[in-house]
Amino acid sequence: MRFINCAILAAAAAWLGGCGPSNSKPSTETDASTAGGGNGGNNSTNAGAGTLWVQGYLSVKGVDIATGQVKVQTSLLTGGAPDINSLYTDSKHVWGGLSDGSLLVIDKSSGSYSTIPIDTGHTSGIGELAILNGTVYVGSGAEPDAADPQAPPVVQIDATTLQEKRRDNVFGTDFNQYFSRVLADGTSLWILAASGYALEQVNAQTMAVEDTIFLGENPNNPTGPRQDGYGYGDMAMVGNTIWVIDASSDRLPLLKVDKGTGAVTYVRALVDEFGAAAAGSCALMAANQDSFFISFCDLTPVKVARFDGQTGSTLKTYDIGSSIGPHGVKGQKLYTGSPTSDRQVIEIDVTSGAQRVVYTDSGLIGPLTVE
Repeated sequence: MRFINCAILAAAAAWLGGCGPSNSKPSTETDASTAGGGNGGNNSTNAGAGTLWVQGYLSVKGVDIATGQVKVQTSLLTGGAPDINSLYTDSKHVWGGLSDGSLLVIDKSSGSYSTIPIDTGHTSGIGELAILNGTVYVGSGAEPDAADPQAPPVVQIDATTLQEKRRDNVFGTDFNQYFSRVLADGTSLWILAASGYALEQVNAQTMAVEDTIFLGENPNNPTGPRQDGYGYGDMAMVGNTIWVIDASSDRLPLLKVDKGTGAVTYVRALVDEFGAAAAGSCALMAANQDSFFISFCDLTPVKVARFDGQTGSTLKTYDIGSSIGPHGVKGQKLYTGSPTSDRQVIEIDVTSGAQRVVYTDSGLIGPLTVE
């Protein structure tokens, strides 16, 4: 799981098959509860389990989801320190993409941390990475200049030794590309590339580009086949399907990509369902095993919608906070910002819509991930 804040997407434009429009009417769930103990937690028997990793005031904290108690705290943010753009976890570490072009590594047992330089020159910061088979694949945020007019590479870091293994160019000669999202499925990396909007399937072992699936909108036929053209957005993976939104279009189209064939299906324009404000550049996605989620940060109130992972039909909508998109999904629990406080993380039961406060910080909440 990961987080990318709206400012990063806006600057780059800048935190889860054949289908027709949904006939189901979204419902809004706002039953928030702050009952319970710990640091804003809840002892409900319906509470989720595991660990929430979240950037809070001057730190990254590991919070017991059931109790709200802080188990691990890493104090690392001081005046002038780089921003954390994203958080991910594996069995031993929390990994963070930093705005200065380096990779943050936190030891989950001790809370100690280090940083690994990724970009040595101009950079938009590290936002996207994927972890697969003991390797961290980092999407470089390097920006080309006269001294180094190269496309930003994928940088491999050994998750055990923390040493750099190799760098690979997956964008060819297009040095204006950047990583909107990186996902892994066991054998492949799926890289959502912008601004030439395309989905790159990359062999995770050889780093060879095996397929390029164009996602750009044809202005003369916006509901028709996609083309090689400008765009940016986000994606989420459910089984053999990758769901994509094109946030560069004022229609906010939802696209369905078959991983096996590479076929792209235009599903529908989400603004027809959620209104024109849904087309903001900071719409973000996440997924679990059967659904995907899109947060609409430009709606008032901010909402996240749950969609069926097979058909793309809308199942529910929930009011959430403006600071965090749906960047922690574990089973049938969604973790995101509170609709009533920008210092709280809430847990949403995606089936019933019931909400409870998991954690309250003394300052603003930033990126989060769950395990």
